[in-house]
Order: sequence, then C-alpha cells, then structure tokens
Amino acid sequence: MAEGDAVVAKYRTGPTPTWPWPDEHDLAAFLCAAAAAPVPFKLTGGLHHAVRGTYRVDGVPEENHGVLDVLVATAAALDGASTDTVAALLAVRDSGALTELVLAWSGDTTARVRAAFTAYGCCTVTDPLGELADLGLPTAPDRPGRTDAP
Repeated sequence: MAEGDAVVAKYRTGPTPTWPWPDEHDLAAFLCAAAAAPVPFKLTGGLHHAVRGTYRVDGVPEENHGVLDVLVATAAALDGASTDTVAALLAVRDSGALTELVLAWSGDTTARVRAAFTAYGCCTVTDPLGELADLGLPTAPDRPGRTDAP
C-alpha cells in the first residue's frame, strides 16, 4: 500500500450460513481496533434496525445490532474506551437513552463519528433510517446544494 492510499475496514454484523452473528464483544473488538489504528470502517449485513434487539426474520427470532448502538459505541471507541465498555454500549436496548446520548454530542463528536463510521449496508437501508427519524434524530446532514432539506 502506498502512502496516502485510502483504506477502509469492513466488518459483517449479521450471520451467514458459515459466519455466526458477531456478539457485542466481537463487534466491540473490531470498533476499538479500527479506532486505535485509526482506520475508517463500514459495516455490512445486519444493521436492519436503529436499536439493538431481537427481531423476527422469516418468523425466526434473530439478534441484530442497532445503528444507534454502533454510533454511540463508535464515539466511545474513538475516545479510548475499553472493549468491555464499548461492548456494553452495543448491548443497550433502550432507544431513549441512546437517543439522549447522541443528541448531546458536540459538533466535533458528530464529525469524528462520521469520519470513522463511513457507511453501512443492509437489505433495506431505509428501515433503520426511518426508525432513527421516528426517534427524532436527523437522518441526513445539512449540506450545501441539498434541495430536500426542510
């Protein structure tokens, strides 16, 4: 890799037939390693909801990490929190508590989290975005040139 080449880490947050669902400690270890490197990252396959929980997939209960949990855990990892602390944040299922934490962020914290957690992928990315909006959180940054901003 040449100096200045962009590197983005990728981690799968959902199960496959050959890859088990990564629990809070697995994902926390990844977030802490990415923050320490520092390397921006994207998460794929599994962030279908705003908040950590057990959701039915094809009638079968399945654990899911939440986008909001990952945002809060990323902020903690960037601040040097331990893997155990980051894992505990990934386990939070209280949408109100997570929303309060994010709404209290400074502009600097928001910018640092956006720079670190660059993207996520799931089957329907609008589902977690709709849930975030239902919690009163903005789902798109105000940018010059946007025509859909309120």
